[in-house]
Amino acid sequence: MGVRGSSQSQSKAERVAGQTQGGAGLRGIELMRAMQAPIIEAMADGVCILSAADGKVLYADLKLNRMLGRAAGSLDGEKLSALHEIERDARDGSDTNLAERLHRYGEATVDVRMSRREGASLWCRVRAHAFDRPERAVWVLLYENITDLKKSDEVRKKEEARFRTLVGAGVVGVTTSDGEGRVLEANDYFLELVGYSRVELARDQVRWDDLTAPEYRAVSSRAVEEVRTTGRFGPFEKEYVRKDGKRIRVLVGGAALESGSTECVTFTVALNGRRT
Repeated sequence: MGVRGSSQSQSKAERVAGQTQGGAGLRGIELMRAMQAPIIEAMADGVCILSAADGKVLYADLKLNRMLGRAAGSLDGEKLSALHEIERDARDGSDTNLAERLHRYGEATVDVRMSRREGASLWCRVRAHAFDRPERAVWVLLYENITDLKKSDEVRKKEEARFRTLVGAGVVGVTTSDGEGRVLEANDYFLELVGYSRVELARDQVRWDDLTAPEYRAVSSRAVEEVRTTGRFGPFEKEYVRKDGKRIRVLVGGAALESGSTECVTFTVALNGRRT
């Protein structure tokens, strides 16, 4: 759909595309008018139009140039393969090739790593569409800066990896449980600690309130209220009664999985060995 009857839209396109020089600037004006420049620019942190024939940049808007620390018009003529250092599928993170996907499917969404002029890297999510226009086939790429999102995702993955290592290391018991006394999930260390099997866990036969020695049930009830109001509890010492009737002293502490909920993850450390 072209821009018609809107001198404001056309002047916007001319002003933005006019950041480039010479023939590239004229192509930018023509293409940005045809592609509804004001609307596209409002949707993205940067816009780039490339020739589908050779993958070279015909036009890059001022926002994309600024994001990359480049002067206006300096991206014109660069190849897509040079602009994108890494291209990954936005859904599963697998390596991909944006140009091949545009030739095959006509559209694609990928995450790409790019470099600023001073050397720093940034990540963008690119939503790309192919257009077969009478004068030439072009690709329109809309860039969204997701660098901060990528960084937080990397931190989350590292934390998850550390947690999985802790759960599987066999040095601490890890459970999820609720305020009603049910143990919903448990690692092997915890099950061995209290003498129950994974089959018994699946049958809801493992309960932290039943495991807790009678003289410690009051302090455990206070811990439930503590996690409800503050989102965490402990650490504090108490005793569990194993399935075979033997007692084991433990240190427990944990945190709510959701604010205001009593469902929590609990860490349990044996203070006098796994069995007594």
